[in-house]
Amino acid sequence: MTNTLKLHMTVEVMGCPTVCQHCWAMGRGYQAMPLEDISWVLHEVRRFCEAHAFSYGGFPMHEVAAHPQVVQVLRLFDEIWHDDFQPFTTTGVPLATRPDWREILETLRELNAPTLWFAFHGADEIHDRAVMRKGAYRESLRAVELTREVDMKTGCNLFVTKENIHQFDQLVADLQHAGMQEIIPCIYSFTPNARGRHTEPLRPEWRDVEPLVEKLDAIPEACLWRRFWRELPEMHTESWYVQQALAGTWPDDMERYKQAYRDTVSLVCRPNLDVCHGFAGQYTTRYGNLRRDGVDEVLSRAMADGQSPYDEIWFAGEQVLPIQELATRFGDSQSQRIHSDSFSIRDWWIDSARRARHAVRLHI
Repeated sequence: MTNTLKLHMTVEVMGCPTVCQHCWAMGRGYQAMPLEDISWVLHEVRRFCEAHAFSYGGFPMHEVAAHPQVVQVLRLFDEIWHDDFQPFTTTGVPLATRPDWREILETLRELNAPTLWFAFHGADEIHDRAVMRKGAYRESLRAVELTREVDMKTGCNLFVTKENIHQFDQLVADLQHAGMQEIIPCIYSFTPNARGRHTEPLRPEWRDVEPLVEKLDAIPEACLWRRFWRELPEMHTESWYVQQALAGTWPDDMERYKQAYRDTVSLVCRPNLDVCHGFAGQYTTRYGNLRRDGVDEVLSRAMADGQSPYDEIWFAGEQVLPIQELATRFGDSQSQRIHSDSFSIRDWWIDSARRARHAVRLHI
């Protein structure tokens, strides 16, 4: 009989050659996990789950395409965990800087992942500064060209900020010239940590992006995202979220999250084979090391604890206030700053409450 719990493990196989400043997964540079360790982890997790009737799955992080043996890594995750890489997310930098780019792309196509998904944070120096790598913008564009050269599909998130809004026309033109097939102009979500707080001043307001709305009609690659931008005058600003919270009509995206991760235990295998609860870049309880402490012991502890709610992962030990109180005390009813979903603005308010409490403690 199959257990209702699912073990979902992110395996940190390779660090990033870029450090994107509003990356949800807090990508950073670290050394490649040896291929033999990756194979061992995948086989052992599968063995444990099959022995206990758990379903299982996961994903390699952070920038898989930068791993020296990326083709073998992709095949291991496909063969052992039956991973789905569609679409395959990448900065594109590794593809543009390594000679075996064609083999990587052909492997992805063979594994039924014919689409690569990129992220752009501005043009030229603004993008390079946002990802902390000189020349990264041109490298990413080159990776788009290489992907199209082998007849694979491309799409991207184009993060709109106060800093890059004046480059929007250039960005779209550069992406179209490189062969980008789908462009999602979007607003990054707030991540409740130091990196998120550092980039929050770049969040645009309605007045910043208003000129873009009409432009989208002339950009066929952006057609799927037009509705969101047309809703902005009435929705998705902080003032609108405050109104919804106080009126009791909060658009609770948390319910969708709970359904998506229902009965799922989210674990991370660190490069040294430590296992923690959480997501890549955000760790809570450490359960031990798979090599030193034993796979069965470590994973049994983790599965016995069960699912960690979202707030326990991001706000462990914090008293999370009801949404009405958060909006009243920490929301700005006049603010036109844009948040694409209720998670982002709620996390901002909770983080504001956390910082306020810490400031009080420092003055006591």
